[in-house]
Amino acid sequence: MPQRAPSFSPRLSMENGRSIRGFIYFERQSRRIVLVWGMGLVLAIGLLDYLSGASISLSLFYILPVFLVSWFVGAREGRWISILCAVDFLIVNHLLVPQTGLLTQTWNMFVRLAVFLSFGSVISALRNALAHEHALARKDPLTGIANRRQFYEQAELAIAGSRRHGRPVTLAYLDVDNFKTVNDRLGHEAGDSLLCLIAATLSGGTRTLDVAARLGGDEFGILFPDTDSSSAEVVVKKLRESLMAATQTVGWPVTFSIGLITFTVPPDSVNVMIAKADALMYEVKIGGKDDFRCAIDPVRSSHLEEHGPGFREGNARRRSLL
Repeated sequence: MPQRAPSFSPRLSMENGRSIRGFIYFERQSRRIVLVWGMGLVLAIGLLDYLSGASISLSLFYILPVFLVSWFVGAREGRWISILCAVDFLIVNHLLVPQTGLLTQTWNMFVRLAVFLSFGSVISALRNALAHEHALARKDPLTGIANRRQFYEQAELAIAGSRRHGRPVTLAYLDVDNFKTVNDRLGHEAGDSLLCLIAATLSGGTRTLDVAARLGGDEFGILFPDTDSSSAEVVVKKLRESLMAATQTVGWPVTFSIGLITFTVPPDSVNVMIAKADALMYEVKIGGKDDFRCAIDPVRSSHLEEHGPGFREGNARRRSLL
């Protein structure tokens, strides 16, 4: 299957302007198709340049295919398109002004080639830098797994997929018991190491389809798209066992409280998902910690969404007393 052009701006389609729609069109195409577009633009510009005659130069428009290929395909392909643009310019210039010496025409070609190559390199570097920043904005800087923002985006996609295909979606909410004790007795560096160990264990014990994220402090979420309650429960049990084994090996005095909620009917929002999973986890907390509780939500509920983050913050304040 042909690779698609790299994309790092999935929400551009929500912005205004036809130019944005054109941008999105090329982001959704395979690299091969974008490359064909670039080559076609080179030939079209060369033809128009020839038809316009020697008095009107269209050489500046060769920047368009260089930008297109360098941005959506890659730096190497952008260099090849730059060479094609320069050769195309040389041919057109030779046909229009044959009396100009070959040495002069060749020199002009290399000058334009240098401009095209430089422009393509800058565009590719900018694209890579923006893609890198886009990735960092969706990763937790300490643990390296998804952050809250990325989790919300993936959860929204999972809810949309659940609505389309009628498949369940499951969310696990995990809180580290006695995490404050680790910070107080062993220091914040030990606490950070513990969080990194938890993140690595969650990432290593889930599928590529699943999303493990640090939602804040010592709280983590695991999204299971297209997953029923029994399947998710098996995974969460194994994850909890792995977490306990990993932390006991190091000697950290922590346990884990987990709430697991499966929605057979798509929830109204991500806030509803998190609030219900958080409520289950809180039940584990007040029941003595170090356990997990699961539930199936058969109907859509909206009253939790009305409370939204405030409901969750209230639970967080109550948990801080435990």
